[in-house]
Amino acid sequence: SQYLARSQFCLVAPGDGWSARMEDAVLHGCVPVLTADGVTPVWGDVLDVGAFSVRVPQAQLARLPHILAAITPQRLAALQRALASVWTRFAYVTGKWQGITLNDTLAAAATRFSNLTPKPAYPFQPVKTFPYETDAFHTLMAVLYGRAMDREQG
Repeated sequence: SQYLARSQFCLVAPGDGWSARMEDAVLHGCVPVLTADGVTPVWGDVLDVGAFSVRVPQAQLARLPHILAAITPQRLAALQRALASVWTRFAYVTGKWQGITLNDTLAAAATRFSNLTPKPAYPFQPVKTFPYETDAFHTLMAVLYGRAMDREQG
């Protein structure tokens, strides 16, 4: 977890589906590097995944360090800003007990680290409460509702 949180880019390698690699990267504030050709990533049909991730074709994996090194600081900042706007879509925190625990944790962290202030341009700012209406559960429900409406109309 420490390594993910300290990294700017995190590899989301192919395997047995995506497993939790995509979520781990996003929830740690790490720009996902997608390497599975022809696979739609988690929420890829409802979010602009290209706005907060980098896709590298499998045939180019040998060049991965060069590809990532060529990303400008401005592009990295744009990817991080987009990531900061969607990270809640990858966290399942719906429910009374999860909410109480998470909000207590966020409040304790805000108190403990109150003397630390991120730079205003830093995309990940401290939060004191979690925006439940944009968690993974609500995102899934919105997707399913949209598909049901499409079937009903089509």
